[in-house]
Amino acid sequence: MKVNNHTEILEELKFDAIRSLHPEEDIVSIEIIDLIRKFARHLNTKSPSVSTNYNLFGIEIEILILLFAAQGNELAPKDLILATGLTSGAMTAALNRLEKEKYIKRDKNNSDGRVLLAKLLISGKKLAERTIEERIRFTDNAMVNYDELERRQFRRLLKKLHELNP
Repeated sequence: MKVNNHTEILEELKFDAIRSLHPEEDIVSIEIIDLIRKFARHLNTKSPSVSTNYNLFGIEIEILILLFAAQGNELAPKDLILATGLTSGAMTAALNRLEKEKYIKRDKNNSDGRVLLAKLLISGKKLAERTIEERIRFTDNAMVNYDELERRQFRRLLKKLHELNP
């Protein structure tokens, strides 16, 4: 209980400081973004950590899931870069780790031999499936207190926020 009370006091102090700098502005938008950030942090700390069980980073798990979702379980690194926002160097490092751990392999594209494709191997597919299943269970549990309408509204608002602030 003290932790919650202490946290609430710190939150109020933070927003008081913001109000003192900008007393004429409504800070609801700042509070909304702050709450989204906290919720994301909560989800990250409480969600099942498949990545740590397999000595992988979260972004590497995301890459496996993207490959799992792709037609033929393969994508060009440039497509993975667009989907994840990683730099080409960071993507190369992630693909190197996934290849070393035998979750993916890189092969030449049949239609254009100059392009390498990252292709999901069976072990990578199994890990992606397991991760998806664990995320579904976790998120269902995290949203259990919200009815269908509230979940849809929340999703719509988050999508709109993302679309307006890419």
